[in-house]
Amino acid sequence: MLKRTFDCHLCDVKKTTYSLLENYSSDEVLEMGKSHGEYISATIYYQICKCNSCNGIFYWKIRGPRTQHGEISGLVGGGNMPTQIEIDEEPLILFMHPISGGQLPTFIDKLIRSYYREAVDCLAIGAFDAASMMFRKCVYRICAIEKIPTKVGKKYLRAEERIKMLKLPDEVASVLKSAKGIGDDAAHLDQPPYSPEILYKLKDALKIVFQILYENKEILKEFHNKYTREKQTKKSIKTL
Repeated sequence: MLKRTFDCHLCDVKKTTYSLLENYSSDEVLEMGKSHGEYISATIYYQICKCNSCNGIFYWKIRGPRTQHGEISGLVGGGNMPTQIEIDEEPLILFMHPISGGQLPTFIDKLIRSYYREAVDCLAIGAFDAASMMFRKCVYRICAIEKIPTKVGKKYLRAEERIKMLKLPDEVASVLKSAKGIGDDAAHLDQPPYSPEILYKLKDALKIVFQILYENKEILKEFHNKYTREKQTKKSIKTL
């Protein structure tokens, strides 16, 4: 059986509990061994759950701890004895929906949507270095979409300078800049692991960036289109 404590990805409460609304499980063979009678199996759980902290409902597919099956031969009488050894590991989340609001509206650039969704997915399973890389790619793409240059004259702009040119509120821009200076991991292999705290701030800051740069623009565009259509309608009525 799985533990009923978890870190909620919807409300970010740590070590909370959840209630099972629906539960289905099946035992599956994951890998066959080289010898007769050897294989690795695990129980796969399909569950609809409710977080007891925020009452948020989510679905996940989880692989429970794996069990290694085998046989001991050479017993008196020539028989074999089946064995089972549980591989000591934490359950593995194979799929989850929703993932921390990782879905963005379709009018936002498809690569930004892809990078952000992957970053949030990585963040939800504790892959912090991977999340930081995808968040940085998201920021780079925003600079590209907003036509922020990579250099002025012969001078190449640092990431912090490009972020400043987005003209975002200082509180949001400072969070974008603080994610390791939006650095290059390949050039700094000795950097310590990324802080989960700054990554969660970055996730929320980017949602504000999307609202400022894209959602508000989309709302204003729809507002303009609505009243332009009304103006054209009134003009056509007058000419009748």
